[in-house]
Amino acid sequence: MDILAWLRAQPARERWYWDDNRDGSFVLGGIGVADVIRGETAIDVHAVLEHTHAMLGEDPRARLRGHYFGGMTFMPPPYVDSSRRHFGCYCFVLPRLEIVRTGKHHVMGLNLLPGDASPRAMDGIRDMLGSVATMLRTDAPTLPAILQRSDTPDRDGWEMFLTHAIAHIRNGTMNKVALVRKTSLTLGAVIDPLDLMWLLRREEPNTLEKSGNQPLAFDTRGSADDAGMVWLHGFLGAGRDWLPIVERLPGYYHVMLDLPGHGGSARCQSEGVFSFHGTARAIMATLEYLRLDKTIFIGYSLGARLALYVALRFSPRIRGLVMEGGSPGLEDETERRERLRGERGVRDALQSQPMAEFLDAWYDQPLFHSLKNHPDLLRRLRASRADNRVPGLCRAHEGLSVATQPNLWPELSRLSVPSLLIVGEQDDKYGGIARMIRARAAHIQVATVPGCGHNTHLEDPETFARLLLGWLTAEPEGMG
Repeated sequence: MDILAWLRAQPARERWYWDDNRDGSFVLGGIGVADVIRGETAIDVHAVLEHTHAMLGEDPRARLRGHYFGGMTFMPPPYVDSSRRHFGCYCFVLPRLEIVRTGKHHVMGLNLLPGDASPRAMDGIRDMLGSVATMLRTDAPTLPAILQRSDTPDRDGWEMFLTHAIAHIRNGTMNKVALVRKTSLTLGAVIDPLDLMWLLRREEPNTLEKSGNQPLAFDTRGSADDAGMVWLHGFLGAGRDWLPIVERLPGYYHVMLDLPGHGGSARCQSEGVFSFHGTARAIMATLEYLRLDKTIFIGYSLGARLALYVALRFSPRIRGLVMEGGSPGLEDETERRERLRGERGVRDALQSQPMAEFLDAWYDQPLFHSLKNHPDLLRRLRASRADNRVPGLCRAHEGLSVATQPNLWPELSRLSVPSLLIVGEQDDKYGGIARMIRARAAHIQVATVPGCGHNTHLEDPETFARLLLGWLTAEPEGMG
């Protein structure tokens, strides 16, 4: 359960609290107030601990111990920001009702203290419990226009602090430092703080829940009540690359993901996500975040290889698979070693050349020669790819390349979901791979887009969408 979505659904009059640990394995949220510890002068840690132990008790049978939310200021009271002065020097609050998620397990607890035994207090608690929402609120709020922004310290000050901190760490005078930066925004309209947190997590999943299985950045089209379609782009691309197809397929809920190292997921920090299994888990975590199951996966090139991997590893949760210019990997280990050497050269070029120069060489490969028949498309591709961040691309290329892809050829025969492979008529390399796939797994359908090369969905989106829609409606299991 998404605890933040539960908090968003609660009555506006209730105070709310939310926290998680650094890896997202422990998340808790609470509403209401059972107890408050506040002080205007320096905190007496021992007194605070004695108070909390007295309130919470030490009953070993309890499945849930209450959690105090709050903290203390770093600055003495005269220097505290005016908006926070009512917290005093320190403030800790015990919620009346709280939910704790540890891994996949959830526990709800009601915090009752010795002073709550009176009839009046119990009536108030019953009223609060009666108003608690049991559904989740997952609608997407709109961020108001940002009228003004200020950062304290500013960029120069921040760089100065970083330089000093790094110097101290290198000199051995300290081994850890916490740097804090305050950003103030003036918005064009009032926004609920929970809605703001929801938006921050959607735009940058690392902002709030820092799980190893954190969601990827995504964009959606359509209604969540319709059948779900998950779109995976190719190397250098982004989820928005699929918009020309998505716009031609109404009646579905489209989820266009940005893969690790690309687009909104360019800043993924977890090393584990830059592998086939790690990315597959991140994809499934995103679907869990969106509460989607039994979706249709469509992938292009790198995205096709990932979609095949997901369909084989998570088949109970997949309704269908569409691969455009995809491959089950390499079977020959000699070929794999040669490929690894060639891929290192690609990353060296990516790191050493200006992006425009790298893109010229990339799209000059025989695989993309058909794009020369579409100069406007090629110009748009180069322009959109120029915004990519090189570090993320290099990590993605190293961890998600053909050479590092598991050999999925032996597993094709057990692919249990309806599957379609789309190739361009002029894509000799992947046309040959398509014939080999068909020979080993006759249940996988193959469709050819005339006059196109490797990137059929952008070279001829009309034909691609028509082929896809025809397959969706013809499948006996019904993909609509």
